[in-house]
Amino acid sequence: MTDSHLIASQAGVAMSAWQSYFQPEDSAGDVRVDVQGELHCDGWLVRHIDLGDQPHSVGGQFAHHTLLIYDPTCYLNGERSIDGQLVRSSGPIGDRMDFVPAGVAFTASAHPGSRAAVTILAIDAQGDGEADEECRMLAARLHPVLGIGNPLVSEIAVRLRRTIRNPYLAHSADYVRSVATVLLHEIADEMHLATGRTRTTGPAGGLSAKAQRVVQTYIQSNLGKPIDLETLAAVAGLSRFHFARAFRKSFGVPPGRYVMQMRIAEAARRLHTTCSPITDVALDLGFSTPGEFSRAFRLAMNCSPREFRGRQ
Repeated sequence: MTDSHLIASQAGVAMSAWQSYFQPEDSAGDVRVDVQGELHCDGWLVRHIDLGDQPHSVGGQFAHHTLLIYDPTCYLNGERSIDGQLVRSSGPIGDRMDFVPAGVAFTASAHPGSRAAVTILAIDAQGDGEADEECRMLAARLHPVLGIGNPLVSEIAVRLRRTIRNPYLAHSADYVRSVATVLLHEIADEMHLATGRTRTTGPAGGLSAKAQRVVQTYIQSNLGKPIDLETLAAVAGLSRFHFARAFRKSFGVPPGRYVMQMRIAEAARRLHTTCSPITDVALDLGFSTPGEFSRAFRLAMNCSPREFRGRQ
């Protein structure tokens, strides 16, 4: 089974290349899809792709039940939605997942300032292999959802991502299938299938879309400077207390943690795309010492800045 059977356009025409699914946000050039690992098996495929910080848009229907597992460094300046109803706007999405059932439209737009890398688990909704029946039955019961995440689900997803990306891990298809099956079980529990409840994708009481854009633009433009709660609240035109509560509802994390995520994501981008000394990267992004930067980077990325650069 090839990847061309796993993704289809809105018209239902199978696509011959992953590149054709990701369109540039402007009219110039193409989107480069960096495939960093994959495993094919009868009835399903797992593949890791990296789009970097390229502005791009995604639009169409998945031909198969599809789980999108985002890398820890992923953040979105834009919007993503399922079937035009479940919508998530800009913010960090690292270590979380979206589930898109077969035949349901998924759209996303990544504007400048985004960072996108994702492991895609696609399960054939019409397969007949006995070994994959459990995966298909689980996937068929899941609802469309954006932003799945809890510590256990995230840890299982990390195992799947590491296995696919590391060419030196000689795990069999049976191993990957087992990990994927456990992951789907945990997602089913997370979605409370037994009680028939579905997840919401945006609690009331958060920042307005305009306030989110203004605050994100300010943070992105001032990563090398001190950014405190009072300043962000003033940018949004809210009191400190109201802003802190609304920000967390909109982005899922407190303002201070979000700023740190943005700094680490920008640091990862520079380590990947430039030859700037690590000390310069640390100081440019507001860290007082290289040691402080190294500790924060390791906490977020599970490796040192030097190790991260060496993997690229």
